[in-house]
Amino acid sequence: PYFMWAACDDVWLPEYVEKNLSALESTPEAICSVSQVEFVGPDTEKVQKLKGGTFPLEGSPGENLLTYLDAPQANTRFYGIHRTSVIRRCVTSDESYIASDWVIMARTLAFGTHHEVPEVLIRRGARGSSMDITKLIFEMNPSWISRHIFPMWPMTRRILGEPGIPVEQVFKRVRGDV
Repeated sequence: PYFMWAACDDVWLPEYVEKNLSALESTPEAICSVSQVEFVGPDTEKVQKLKGGTFPLEGSPGENLLTYLDAPQANTRFYGIHRTSVIRRCVTSDESYIASDWVIMARTLAFGTHHEVPEVLIRRGARGSSMDITKLIFEMNPSWISRHIFPMWPMTRRILGEPGIPVEQVFKRVRGDV
């Protein structure tokens, strides 16, 4: 009933699974639970400048999407514990574009909230492949225009165009209605 991704340079404290699983089991509206995060370098020294993107999202689907898109940062919530039934509905077979993990997390917000365990229970490597965005842009965008002008277009198009992502609030904010 539960699923989580694992990155090769992340370390979970012993209570990570237990506390996040407990949060999901006691909060039926939550479809994801993640703890706060600490980023570490190659010698496990703390890296202060990185933000983890692990704040709770406990409002309406539209409010949660706005809050998430305002500060996805390192998207550590992607490495939280998720309800498998939701993840199966949110991952498609063509997710090989920059920030596809953001789109997957945006899709999940149509199904429920994201809980945050208010303590650091995961240490993420600050030198992972996703931290070199310039390199990723060149590897994943084959044409000059997609590398230099619109590198985030596939992610943006999906977030704004998919019916399962609650974008109404985003459009209201852009128009100045919020």
